[in-house]
Amino acid sequence: MNDALLEQQEVACLARLTDQEIIAELQKEINLDEYGIGLTSFKKIRKTLDLERTRKQAHTPDSIRVPMTELRSMYPDAGVREMTSLLFHEYSILASRTYEPHLVRQRKVNRLK
Repeated sequence: MNDALLEQQEVACLARLTDQEIIAELQKEINLDEYGIGLTSFKKIRKTLDLERTRKQAHTPDSIRVPMTELRSMYPDAGVREMTSLLFHEYSILASRTYEPHLVRQRKVNRLK
C-alpha cells in the first residue's frame, strides 16, 4: 500500500491539492472495507516518507537559485507550472508558484500585445 500511496501523493503534490483533497482521492482508489485512512494517519505516512509540503521545506530564493538556473538554461521557455513540476521531479523540491514574478509579467505582456 505504501507504493500506491507514494504514487498518489506525487500526483497530488503536482496538482497542489490540500491534505483533505488528497485523502478524498485516496479513498476513491483504495478498498475502504479493508483499509482506512484519515488526516492524522496520512500526515504520519507522509512524514515517514519525508514528503514535506512547500512551507515545511522552507526554501528561499537563495536556496533554490542553483537548481532554478540549471533548469532555466535547459528549459528557457518553461512556464511557472512547468518549472515547479521540474523542480519537484528533478530535485525533489516543492517551491512556491511565485518565484519568478518578472518572467510572469513578461509572458503576460507578450501575450497581450
